[in-house]
Amino acid sequence: MIEGFNTVSSVNEDYFTSLSHYGPVTALRFYQHYILCGYGPVLKLFKIEKNECSLVNSQQVFKRNKIHSISVTSDGSKVIIAGARSFSVIEFSEKNWQFVEKAVNEWITCVEFLNPQTALILTSHNIVYKVDVSDMVLFKFRLQERIDCNEKSILYSGSIRVGDGKVIIAAGTVMDGVIIWDMNSSKILHRLNDHKGSIFGVKVNSSLKHIISCSDDRSVKLYDFESGKFLAEGWGHGARIWNLEFYKQSESLRIISSGEDCTVRVWQYEEGSDRLKQLEVIDDCHLGKHVWSCDVDDVQNNMIVTGGADGSVRLHDLQEVDNLADCYSIESISKNFGVVFDKSEVIKNIAEMDNLDYLFALTSHGKLLCLDQSVLCWKVVELEENECEKFCGFAIMKSIPSVNTLVISSIFGDTLVMDFNSSSIQPLNKTWFSGPSGNKVNSLLITEDPAHKNFYLLSDCPNTKIPFQVRHFRECDGRLKFVEEIRLDQPNQPKFTSTCMIYDSINHWLIVYSRFTSIMIYDLNTKQGKLFRKICDGDTITSASVIENKPGSIHCLAVVRDGVYLYIKFTKSAEFEIEITHENKLTRGFIEGGFIKNKDLYLYGFRSNYFYVWNETKQLEVAKELCGGSHRLWEVYFPGKKDIKYRFAYIHKSKLYIKTFNNFLSDDSCSVINSGTHGREIRDIAISPLANDDNTKYIMTASEDTVVRLGRLHSNGDIKYNWCLNEHVSGMQRIGFLNHQFVASSAAMEEFFIWKISCLEDGTPLIKKYSSLKPESDFPDLRVMDFDSCETETGFIISTVYSDSGIKIWDFNVNTKVFTLLSKGFYTTCCLLQVKFLRFNDELHLLTTATDGHIAIWRIENSQKELGNPIIRQQLHQNSIKGVILDTVHVNLHRLVTGGDDNALVLSTLTFRNGKIEWSSQSFVEDAASSTITTMAYGGDQKVIVTSVDQINRMWDYSSGSLECVSAKYTTVADTGCSHTTVLEDQNMLVVGGAGLSVWTW
Repeated sequence: MIEGFNTVSSVNEDYFTSLSHYGPVTALRFYQHYILCGYGPVLKLFKIEKNECSLVNSQQVFKRNKIHSISVTSDGSKVIIAGARSFSVIEFSEKNWQFVEKAVNEWITCVEFLNPQTALILTSHNIVYKVDVSDMVLFKFRLQERIDCNEKSILYSGSIRVGDGKVIIAAGTVMDGVIIWDMNSSKILHRLNDHKGSIFGVKVNSSLKHIISCSDDRSVKLYDFESGKFLAEGWGHGARIWNLEFYKQSESLRIISSGEDCTVRVWQYEEGSDRLKQLEVIDDCHLGKHVWSCDVDDVQNNMIVTGGADGSVRLHDLQEVDNLADCYSIESISKNFGVVFDKSEVIKNIAEMDNLDYLFALTSHGKLLCLDQSVLCWKVVELEENECEKFCGFAIMKSIPSVNTLVISSIFGDTLVMDFNSSSIQPLNKTWFSGPSGNKVNSLLITEDPAHKNFYLLSDCPNTKIPFQVRHFRECDGRLKFVEEIRLDQPNQPKFTSTCMIYDSINHWLIVYSRFTSIMIYDLNTKQGKLFRKICDGDTITSASVIENKPGSIHCLAVVRDGVYLYIKFTKSAEFEIEITHENKLTRGFIEGGFIKNKDLYLYGFRSNYFYVWNETKQLEVAKELCGGSHRLWEVYFPGKKDIKYRFAYIHKSKLYIKTFNNFLSDDSCSVINSGTHGREIRDIAISPLANDDNTKYIMTASEDTVVRLGRLHSNGDIKYNWCLNEHVSGMQRIGFLNHQFVASSAAMEEFFIWKISCLEDGTPLIKKYSSLKPESDFPDLRVMDFDSCETETGFIISTVYSDSGIKIWDFNVNTKVFTLLSKGFYTTCCLLQVKFLRFNDELHLLTTATDGHIAIWRIENSQKELGNPIIRQQLHQNSIKGVILDTVHVNLHRLVTGGDDNALVLSTLTFRNGKIEWSSQSFVEDAASSTITTMAYGGDQKVIVTSVDQINRMWDYSSGSLECVSAKYTTVADTGCSHTTVLEDQNMLVVGGAGLSVWTW
């Protein structure tokens, strides 16, 4: 019997202190009302209580290795975690954990407890280590036994099932399919070879009746445990499947799968069928690629928890899988509630009044019905026969919930206004208003002013010579009162088809939105207005709402059907002016509306046959319903009640469906219990030079999935993202702040964008693409590898370098948004990697680094159209220079630190003497890192922080004239490729990016 295991030694941890880590979520496990999360080498503990989920503990338990397996004893006393060759056992607690990291000499596939004193460790060689873990004081764990089945296959995955006195090992091999064996007898029970490719997941259910497996052939397969007989398979994943879980094992057998395609799928096995029935697809539950981990709890919490490559942890409610929409047809309403219908009569309009729990339905024959949703009873609202006749065939019906009012308009604009209360579904009052002189109307627009119990109703006639009819109503003493009728001249253009409108109560402005993204704004004090034509690309503005307003200005949200959403600021001095302060495009289908709640932006619309509600701020889907698409009658309601989050009503195949999303996970904060970053590798990081009023700094990150994200960096290391920008369509290269207000980003296909940042009064940052550099070629294929800038009185001087060795210098005028080419040239034929402006006295120079290991310097002159040959060309590295830091000692002296593919670090000086620049080498460290140096950041006080592929941050001091490594610490972020340093609240901070982000202080 061998006592003890290797204890893992630590890297030098002096100097650097870790503040936060964001990266792939590699393991998850439910235990009662807790969720244990393997967040790389960090173990997080979340607690679910009172419809909230909060983080109660977080500690790094492994020095380097990521946690891939978690198990809890049946009595909840201990937790074992493992990843790579490391494992550790912890006493379960919400408080600080005491632990020691141990290691074995093989890769650990999974871990499980046999009992509270004994742990089982399955290794990649299909061997089980039986370990005594009873000593939790000295952490001296003893190996009791090594068990195998005489089958030394290499495992890609595996699981251990303990129950009914049996220990079953499910081994997923690289080449030989699935091997199921009994640990007690070492006997192989089944060999399952139906998959093609490596096995990425295999599980045996708790009742020992079924086996499930998945592989890179993208299928889920189900087997009978006793006989090993194949039962059924499921197809649907668009990429490899990483995880499988059983749930509802005592009822109809269901399975959860998740994988590389960023979806979670729910399957059901029906006896006798060889196909698993797909019940639910949770699309895009994480950003980028990969749902790396998941677990399911159908006993206490009825939830799925998922962790992605984006670093976020999400909860999904299993109740929504069985939450079917209520369905009503003309036949069922007639049969069950005694409502008499004419032949061929169908429901044509629906409107909800959530304050009273009423849903109104108008039929094709003008009959008005009301569903009292508190008791699920349909009744007829009494209308006169001539009133019903007006609404036959065509009518528009809308509700104004804040004043309990229903409005119905006929095709000729004759409008019936009715107000209700909770005592009866019959209206308290009915008021008729005639239409615009017998002309047809094409829209009926309503805008509410809930704070003052007001609403405005606008009838729009296709004849542009007929003014808009605007009627103002107010609720007084519980009764609706008509205040006045206002006539406004229609815009002076051939066609203005209005779609929505908003009212600004502070300024008494009315804003009417239309097709082709045109906007008409009226000052109701003077009845004068101004038209803004085609404010952005896109078709119809489908929804608008007020964000914030004050005397003389109003900020509005507007969404365009084909995916664009805008924050628009209207101001008025002599006349109305407009500014788009935020613009982005959602790539999820059509948008029909949007609203802001708790500073989060919600958008809803249709994607294929689904209706969806999307939280754009947190980048997650919070609700969806398979409804057949947008080409049908539908309405959506966001009443804000505690027991009802969203309600979606639609008519499909002549039936009315009402779907209610009423679980607490359908709202924002509960669903995402740990926020993340990008779902793909982060290519560059930029931090604003100035702090915000709340002592944060803007941080922007660019990833290889072409996405740019804007958020805030806090002094504790937390990063809170606000926006995910989709303007780039090619691989990102660089992002950087030009000043606190303007940011630039570059990518392939010669993409170079300037972004402008502003802010709402509540602190929400806004960003829009301010200008872009037009490529010279109609088919651009070059990458803008890097850029640098100098601020001028009118904007910026910007240098851009390209993958074909090209260099261009531009003048960018901020006021005109115009780029003017000042100078251009070529280095050689190799790819340029970095560019920096150098200033000696009043002379401007340009420095570049390239893949040939050279630096090159040019003098920049105002009249110089061609750069010509560099005045200095010096080789510093054997090949690519990946990092460069310029430290200005004084106006005639710069220190230059470079790091490259050759693992070397070089310290040079650039001195301006007698009108010339002199280069000299001061220090050369050949093996500054054990692998390629990928990024460097200035550490202040003649120090530089160097990060390499080996995931180590090294601090180098060059104050003595030579390079000296003063500290090194391992970063938990893999594929490190970018970094940035800043000072926030007098604290030095380093942010390192790659497959995630890590934040440090020193």
